[in-house]
Order: sequence, then structure tokens, then C-alpha cells
Amino acid sequence: MATKKGKTKKKAEPGFLKNLVKWVWISMGVGLIVAAATFVLISMTMIPETEELENPQFEVSSIIYDDDNDGKIEEVGRYFKLNRDWLTYDELNPHLVNALVATEDERFFNHSGIDVKGTFRAVAFMGTRGGASTITQQLAKQFFTKRSRNFVKRVWQKLKEWVIAVEFEKQYTKEEIIAMYFNKFDFYYNANGIGSAARTYFSKDQKDLSIDEAAILVAMFKNPYFYNPKRNTESSLRRRNVVLKQMMKNDFITDEEYDSLSIREIDMSGFQRKTNYTGPAPYFRVELTKWLKELLDDPRYRKPDGTKYDIYT
Repeated sequence: MATKKGKTKKKAEPGFLKNLVKWVWISMGVGLIVAAATFVLISMTMIPETEELENPQFEVSSIIYDDDNDGKIEEVGRYFKLNRDWLTYDELNPHLVNALVATEDERFFNHSGIDVKGTFRAVAFMGTRGGASTITQQLAKQFFTKRSRNFVKRVWQKLKEWVIAVEFEKQYTKEEIIAMYFNKFDFYYNANGIGSAARTYFSKDQKDLSIDEAAILVAMFKNPYFYNPKRNTESSLRRRNVVLKQMMKNDFITDEEYDSLSIREIDMSGFQRKTNYTGPAPYFRVELTKWLKELLDDPRYRKPDGTKYDIYT
């Protein structure tokens, strides 16, 4: 009588499993050591000087005011190389801040420049479920790094951004970082910073922006060309609605507000690109420009740090 022999599974040898676990831990340890050493190397050799981090430079517009001797003073024009105002955090429209944090960095107020959770998520899902760059890292990139198409250089740039972001978090409060982010960004059409962007795209002060207008400008942080409401209205609208959805998700707006705002068309009727000649009394400003050039030929009156002049006429 023939007997049926059952197949026996070959068990993994205990020694093999033990060695596998050991090598996994060794690999992780070596990886952490290499990462830490790289971080220290970049900190010592590749980041800007401390003075640059403590005092980043912002060129702002010089403003011409008309004083009618009745106590009424109004802006009539600007001179600028970069059309930018300087706004503090307290001056920023809350809708702008909420839209930025909800869309770009939900854990901004809880990390120290690097979002570890976001980084692991980006690696695990190959960037398909959001990027890993924090607001602070994006600010570091605006100041000190230029995007490279070379993969190796891009990795080094990313590491450099991490180091600079950590240094920024040591030097500045969260509120100061957000203010610098809004003031630094180039929105195109001579609109540097959020103050100029609000006047250029909507002909209003940034503090008067509606929720959907704030979302349109914050949408441009992802790509100011592709999501530009003047150049690419449909792309801008889609991205605006992503921002609004993130604001709803983070309880900055209600479901009802999202439903109402997300169906609005984008109104660019207030768009006006600003130049040094925008505003009333252009002939007067031509003569004023000549006088100022003569005045500023004298080194005593120059401001090499890029700070503005307030000119009263």
C-alpha cells in the first residue's frame, strides 16, 4: 500500500532571520549617521552668513504723497525697482494667512522648519499626496536657492533648504516668517509682495480682499505663471477651488461658504499693471524724477539697503 507523502515547508533558519534584522538595523543606523553628518556639513559650509539670515534684504517702493494742506494726504505715485510694500503680520488680511497655512503647510505652527510627517508621506507616496516643503523651507528657497533640473543638485538644494529653514525658525517667530513669505513672493506684472499683488490684480488694499480673492492670490504660490488669473483664468479657478477646499477642511470656512465661493467666476476687471508712471499728474512726476536724480547723486541722501523714501509734495 503506497503512502502519500505530504509536502513539508522549509522553515527559515533562525540564524538567517536574526542576521536580516541585524542588517536592517545597521542600515538604518548608518543612514541616520550619514544624514546627520550631511546636515552638519551643510550647516558649516553651505548656508549663508548669519548676518544674511538675520537681515534679509527687501527692496520696497518709494511713495509720492500729495499734501493738500487740509490734513488730507494721499498717495499719487511710486518709484520702484521692485514694486513692493512691507507689511507686518498684524497688517495681513486673515483670509490670506488662513489660505496659506491651509494649503501650503497645515502643521506650520507645530513644527520647527521641517515637517517630518509630511516628508515621510511625500517619500512613501512619491509626492502624489502633497509635497513636503514647509512654508519656512519655501521661504528659504525664495531667498537663497535657485531650482536646478539636475537631480543630484536638486537633492543638495533640498538639504540646504532644510538647514536654512531650521536657522530661520531660530531667528524669527512664526508670524514674522509668514510676513516675510507674503512680502517676498513675486506675483508677476511688477507685483512683488502681497500688497502690490492686491492692487495689481484687484485694485484694492490687501486688507479688503474677499475670501475667494485671497484664495486666488495664494493659489499662485504653487506656480505664479500657470495659476495666474490674468494669463490662465481656468487654471487659476481650479487651483483657487483647491485652496478653498483646504480652507474648508481646516475649518477656516464653512461648507456653505465653500459651495458659494467655489462657483464664482474670476473677475479681472480691476487688473492694472503698475509702473513708475502710473497715477495722476504724470508731467509733474517727470520733473520730480529729474530733481530726485540730482538730489540722490549726493551720497549723503542714498539708501544702499533698499529701504524706501516717503516723498511729500
